[in-house]
Amino acid sequence: KVFRGTEAGFLRLVMLALDQHFYMRGQTVVVQNEPAYGMFFIAKGEVEVLVNNVQASTLSTNMAFAEDAVLSDVEKMTYTVHCLGYTQHWSLARADFLALLPQFPQVQAKVPEMRRRVRRFNKAQADEQTEPDRPPLIKDASSMGLSRGNFDVTPTAPNQLVASGFVHPDSTLMKFWN
Repeated sequence: KVFRGTEAGFLRLVMLALDQHFYMRGQTVVVQNEPAYGMFFIAKGEVEVLVNNVQASTLSTNMAFAEDAVLSDVEKMTYTVHCLGYTQHWSLARADFLALLPQFPQVQAKVPEMRRRVRRFNKAQADEQTEPDRPPLIKDASSMGLSRGNFDVTPTAPNQLVASGFVHPDSTLMKFWN
């Protein structure tokens, strides 16, 4: 719900700026203390979040992380994210997000509120998920390093995409903004 209440035109341009990534079990998405380039939306799959090599939380389909990488000037990741299985992510680079803001001054004015909303949500999630035998969920969604990959793209019929489990960003990402 990062961009809740923003203009439809802005949301559409954000969706067009997204990059799709696929990861296999055990692959690292972002690394603690590495540069933060943008944020991720998990379209399919599950990841574990590690702080100082200790599991802090697990995130899954329709969740996002590294929001502060686009909403603030965070320069380094404060956690590492590993995939627990096959995952599909959509990423939004900070540079792409910042390039859109001048076209939407009302959205630009809402960025501080978006940042506060994300931090409140993360704190509430941490309070709900804290267990005595494990560390709490990360209380401050920080930043992330972006691992880009090259993918072989071949034309596929729409019914084959649906059968393969492909998730279009419009369907997944609108869940974050409604």
